[in-house]
Amino acid sequence: MQSPRLPHQNTELLGHEAAESLIVDAVNRGRLHHAWLISGKAGIGKATLAWRMARYILARDSPASVRSEEEAGFGFIEAPTMVVKTDLAASHQSLAIAPDHPVAQQIAARVHRNIRAIERLEDSKTGKTKASIGVDQLRELQGFFQTTVRDSSHRFVIIDTVDDMTLQAQNALLKMLEEPPSGAILLLVSHIPGRLLPTIRSRCRHLPLRSLDQGVMERLLTAAGVEPASMATALRLGEGSIGRALTLMSGGAESFYQQLLQQLTEPSFDGRRAIADQLAGAGGASELALWGEVLDWLVMRLSRQMVRPPSGAPVAAEQAACQSLEQRLGLERLLEGWDANRKLLGEALELNLDRRQVVMEVLTRM
Repeated sequence: MQSPRLPHQNTELLGHEAAESLIVDAVNRGRLHHAWLISGKAGIGKATLAWRMARYILARDSPASVRSEEEAGFGFIEAPTMVVKTDLAASHQSLAIAPDHPVAQQIAARVHRNIRAIERLEDSKTGKTKASIGVDQLRELQGFFQTTVRDSSHRFVIIDTVDDMTLQAQNALLKMLEEPPSGAILLLVSHIPGRLLPTIRSRCRHLPLRSLDQGVMERLLTAAGVEPASMATALRLGEGSIGRALTLMSGGAESFYQQLLQQLTEPSFDGRRAIADQLAGAGGASELALWGEVLDWLVMRLSRQMVRPPSGAPVAAEQAACQSLEQRLGLERLLEGWDANRKLLGEALELNLDRRQVVMEVLTRM
């Protein structure tokens, strides 16, 4: 299975044609807002859209996109030009830029001078990614905005994600939104915009993105190398998020899903022990974290089905698991037990508890 390309390197985007058309229309009308809040669930292409928007506008401003007919007639080497595609829907204008355009190449290499990305940094002491974006990262932007703009009248800052910002960092961002530097365009990526300061939300143009539909998901999963036999499981795990689907499938979530359905339908000591022995092996804490994520997703999915049957064709194995859980526990006891399991799994990862014992205890409650 192919790994997804990083947002700044990804020149393709599916499923958000309406958002692209809105941005292109704003650019063409000269009504480009200085701050955009791009929201939606994780893994649907929000950051990719943000980089795509910056790439399009910077390429549009770039001298490489302007070539006179006279130059072409005298045999000048043709500069790579913008590619503005029109979708089958007449109203769709794409933000697509040819991958060989100088701006696209500079952005892919993270060397373009008119764009900055604000992300969680690596902790130099632990080597792990920090839990938040700090205020110092926002303050460093002052130097960026004071530099001379080259080849464009715009400078972009992409914050991925604003959900990760500390309160101090949010307040620093708010000041920037209230008095935006000349030519600044701030692209804020958010999974949960409701958690942001209301004053930040009110100063942005909100661009909510929908989950990807099944047709788009199938195209992307196929392109990523997901086998037809695994397609249905990948679609269920992804729930409209290609990023989530690929992350889970590449980590072995499909086998966890099948194992858990079997254990929840026909619980047995031998089944619990087999899963516990597997998770106590060489995979370590990362494997336990993935298993816990799949189990959490599955419990919530089955709980919803216990309240209201799915609108589409039911999955026979999930139906059987629901019936078993209903008979053995009921919805209330299932959710109470799962609250305890969530806490235990969190402690296991934080405190490095014995994985075999933790998994046995979690499954015994179910």
